Amino acid sequence: MTLQLREFDDSWADRILGWIHHSDEMQQWAGVAAPFPPPRHLLSEWHSEAGVHPRLGLHRDVAVAYGELWVDESECEVELARIIVDPEIRGRGVGREFVRMLVAEADTFSLENIFLRVVPENTAAIRCYQSAGFVEATSQDQRRYNEGQPRDYSWMRFRDHD
Repeated sequence: MTLQLREFDDSWADRILGWIHHSDEMQQWAGVAAPFPPPRHLLSEWHSEAGVHPRLGLHRDVAVAYGELWVDESECEVELARIIVDPEIRGRGVGREFVRMLVAEADTFSLENIFLRVVPENTAAIRCYQSAGFVEATSQDQRRYNEGQPRDYSWMRFRDHD
């Protein structure tokens, strides 16, 4: 399946939010404080935060993936965040292709590190990220990155940025 990476367009908000079917999914995707069902204005709120660059993966002009680039120049990093793929097409390599496209865009910011975090129970996402070139951070870094977080995450770093 061939994807095109595009800036987020509000006309896709209902479709993206419709991919969330229960509160556990919402927490895995958006964090422990995320409301379920997600209100339509949630994406607009996220996009108003400094350094957030929302992106869509389109196939034949239909959104099939969503994710954000969180650019933090002071930390010299880009974090890939809130990545989700249409449940109807999961398991077909769309997530891997989309993550690779996000990494390519993250590279355009010329910052030293590209990271992402994922809940440890989301093994399908972890496999996807590994197949796209991410490796787990060291256990020491995991502990450091999780300090102050509302839960423990598995932190991953894009391997070409070691």
